[in-house]
Amino acid sequence: GLVDSAREKSDDGLQRISAVFDLSNRNTLDRTVIEEAYEARWNLFLVRDDLKNAVATCNALVKRFPDTVLADRAFMRIAMARREEKEHDAARNAIAVFKAILDLPNSQLKAEAQYRIAETLEMSAREAAAKSKARNAKPDFSSAMAAYQTCADAYPTSSFAGESYKKMVDYCISIKTFPRALEMIRRVLEDYPDAPWLDEMIVKWGVILHRQGDREGAIAKFRQVLEEYPSGKAAKQASQFIKRLED
Repeated sequence: GLVDSAREKSDDGLQRISAVFDLSNRNTLDRTVIEEAYEARWNLFLVRDDLKNAVATCNALVKRFPDTVLADRAFMRIAMARREEKEHDAARNAIAVFKAILDLPNSQLKAEAQYRIAETLEMSAREAAAKSKARNAKPDFSSAMAAYQTCADAYPTSSFAGESYKKMVDYCISIKTFPRALEMIRRVLEDYPDAPWLDEMIVKWGVILHRQGDREGAIAKFRQVLEEYPSGKAAKQASQFIKRLED
């Protein structure tokens, strides 16, 4: 009954929104009114669980007002909500909406959209491994890592580039491909000398050296973090590692 009631109300809302668009075709309406009508329309489609028409409405708004800031934010909300659903195709639907952001001509959320695609692929890989009937099945993160690489390459000045590199380095450490991880860290330090997350990369460098048996080299990297980034995010972690290695 609740579903039927919601559908009836959404039908009524969609008819009212259509009346606004008909009015805008005959008269000059304020742009804000028209944009809000589009926003109301895609929200009503979402109430009906009609993702296709919700996305189409967002695209229609972008076509009418290419500089709008409403559509990409709506796409982001839609996608984040979709991937939290329990349906088997939730991740696929979310990725489709994230990609819609990438297709927008002037979106400021493209870097985040690409990062969220990678993040969603990573989540899906973990879920697939957990559901696998194979004993001790391990997640296949290859697609996720490729998507993180795309984010870092395509949007190098965004904060999501740094987050992507962190993910890739952590993955390399987890599968013990230490030379690849060190190569990536050195590249990051060279290409992003002013990035606010370099302290975290240097800590990871220390972790790799420790894993390789270089205790003194690891301590040196952790001390570098404390000396160069005493108030950075990684300082506390570096201090804890030094205490653990020197005890």
